Amino acid sequence: MWGSSPDNIWAVASGASYKDCLWHYDGKKRIKSSQLLSSAVYTLFGFNADDIWAGDGYSTIWKYNGNKWYKFTELSLSGYDNVIISSIYGKNPHYIYAVGFAQ
Repeated sequence: MWGSSPDNIWAVASGASYKDCLWHYDGKKRIKSSQLLSSAVYTLFGFNADDIWAGDGYSTIWKYNGNKWYKFTELSLSGYDNVIISSIYGKNPHYIYAVGFAQ
């Protein structure tokens, strides 16, 4: 879960359905995101309402620009089929760190 203010909070939940993984709270109600990212989004971190990052269990880091989520990058590690992003953190928008594991 991450938020920039009481009326801009994002939450993720991994599950069998893409439809239920990303939620937004606008200060009045929570709404499922209409965008389909991944069924295994594990982490969120941001700097403001227009600069939010997400990592999933399928080697992908996503970015939100205030209007929509897009695939920022797909990671790979030689000898492994998949990279799981379990946490994202940053000091500022130019220094983002993602950690996890490969299988």
